[in-house]
Amino acid sequence: MRDVPIKRSIERVPGGMMIVPLFLGAILNTLVPGAAKTFGSFTGALFTGALPILAVFCVPLVTAWWHRRVSRRAGAIAPAGAVPASSAR
Repeated sequence: MRDVPIKRSIERVPGGMMIVPLFLGAILNTLVPGAAKTFGSFTGALFTGALPILAVFCVPLVTAWWHRRVSRRAGAIAPAGAVPASSAR
């Protein structure tokens, strides 16, 4: 697998996968404060509000929980890899 040059340069900074995008976002917001409004409602709200960020995390979490719960009850309907062996009853 090829190594992506951008990722390699970001990983040179300690904690770079979190710090570099954080600083880039802070610099962008400082230089162009109204840029978030040009992206649209949901993407623009990611820059300004907490609700869309919570939705980005909570929707997959609840979906995974619901799928696991339903697949336990459904039995044969669930694909073979959908239910981990440790949680199957």
